[in-house]
Amino acid sequence: MNYTEKENVCLISIRWFIENCLEIRLPSGKTIVIDPMIIKNANETDNEIAKSYATGYSADDLEGCDYIILTHIHGDHIGALKQVHERFKNAPILVNGWSAWPLARYLDMPLGAFIPMTDGCEYNFDGFKIKWLQGRHTPAVGAMSPSEFAVGSSETEQWVNRLGTIYNSNFILFLENSMTLAMDGGRYEPNLSRLDLYKPNIVFCHSMKDLDATAETFSDALTRSGAQYLFPLCAQIQGEGTETAIRLTNEKLQAAGYPGRALNPKCGRWLDFSMGLSARN
Repeated sequence: MNYTEKENVCLISIRWFIENCLEIRLPSGKTIVIDPMIIKNANETDNEIAKSYATGYSADDLEGCDYIILTHIHGDHIGALKQVHERFKNAPILVNGWSAWPLARYLDMPLGAFIPMTDGCEYNFDGFKIKWLQGRHTPAVGAMSPSEFAVGSSETEQWVNRLGTIYNSNFILFLENSMTLAMDGGRYEPNLSRLDLYKPNIVFCHSMKDLDATAETFSDALTRSGAQYLFPLCAQIQGEGTETAIRLTNEKLQAAGYPGRALNPKCGRWLDFSMGLSARN
């Protein structure tokens, strides 16, 4: 009789590039790209903010893109949006509803490419369901003072930057295989404190320059959400310090007896999350 001795099922695959830029391959075969800041060389963009975020990768290096999700519309999160959309012409762009029109105008893109999202609502797509949640950019200094926050050469660009600060959206992704992913990108306490409602398997959370503060934020996001893994965003701001922040986080979690762990992803490398079994004698 043939007994099962070993088996492994891939649940989801994720790779990180820079900032919030992620390529996520779903078990259905569909691919989601979040905040497409994927620029090989600084001379590829006219966006001054984006120039300092060259990764050595470009839109041509993406293996797929069926949907684009934008957490917010600052230049360091939309730097390659037009290039990615032009390569994957049928990929709709999910973005906060108030940001769709200014962004389309700023990038000279078809308004029909955008699907406006409303806070608190759920939407069904092929291979996943998304719940859109209110977030807030951190820091949000100047967000309510347009005269002090007038960044950009045109009025449209200034509004894009203002809206990027006011509307920093979080979301929950529910996959067909029961995997749940949570974006804790813009900290907004009423929603952050309710991540426990969704019990995500993976939570995405921002790094900060202060290593101890990052470790505290990461361990808090994991224990609050009940997730098994935390994927750090903006890890490049710490450079080699990211490894220390992850180690401090995992030490806190281990000391507390929490089974989840924070990860230290390498730019452009796929990580496969799986469920496996191995028989024991």
